[in-house]
Amino acid sequence: METLLKSGLEVVAAAKAKGVPIDTLFSTSPAAALSGAAFETHEGNAVDPPGTLYGYGSKPDEATQCHCHIVVREFAAPLLHLVTLIREFDLGKLAGDLKSFTVTENTPERVTVEYTSILPWPFEPRWIRATMRYGVLDSGAVVILGESVPGASPPAGSTLGTVHYSFYHISPAGPSKCVLRRAICVDMHLPLPAFVIRKSLAAHYASDMALIDKDVGAAWESSGLAERLAKGACYRAMEQALAKAAGK
Repeated sequence: METLLKSGLEVVAAAKAKGVPIDTLFSTSPAAALSGAAFETHEGNAVDPPGTLYGYGSKPDEATQCHCHIVVREFAAPLLHLVTLIREFDLGKLAGDLKSFTVTENTPERVTVEYTSILPWPFEPRWIRATMRYGVLDSGAVVILGESVPGASPPAGSTLGTVHYSFYHISPAGPSKCVLRRAICVDMHLPLPAFVIRKSLAAHYASDMALIDKDVGAAWESSGLAERLAKGACYRAMEQALAKAAGK
């Protein structure tokens, strides 16, 4: 519990150091901040309920020469439902169709995985070794920072994929609501024009929102995620940290 609270500030500091556009994510008007920060705005998914999508866009990331995509959106689900979905990697198209998946480290504050993911056209299968760091802030939000393990090499027959950063800030917005702020910058290592990759990823991340809606909402009990949340020791530690942050 104490480690998760300490880790929260460390995760935010690490995200800033990686170049995550924190100011844009946390703007009181994300849609306006996107324009002011030179982001190209994108359309959401057609099934986004009115008033839930606060901002969605992308822009070149100078440090990585890739594109940073951000989204700020509300979900009609408790915060820990969304955290469970992310942590369990039961993400469907969020992580592509998983060809292989191995957990090599698993603590409340840190998960390291190796996986091969088959993505929609025009993306080739990619192999990634990534670490996800978890923390809780005094505000009652959960923060997560994922990034590729430096120096990792794919096995024979696999293509490398690089996650420069995948940052989540998930905050409560009511008894059964939460707000997701996400920034992600990946390198697919494909010889395609940047605008093709940018548009493809924009469509991919927009469709993610509908999948999250389904899995943390109507399909929650049948997905198996409810059982994992109920039985997972890491979630008890997170509940305790969230309760302490709330002064309970």
